[in-house]
Amino acid sequence: QMIALDGGQHLAWETPDVHGLDE
Repeated sequence: QMIALDGGQHLAWETPDVHGLDE
């Protein structure tokens, strides 16, 4: 999750779950 915040866009591309948190 920490990495997701650091590179939300990068992870969001492969993980829709992160996209929801980013948005």
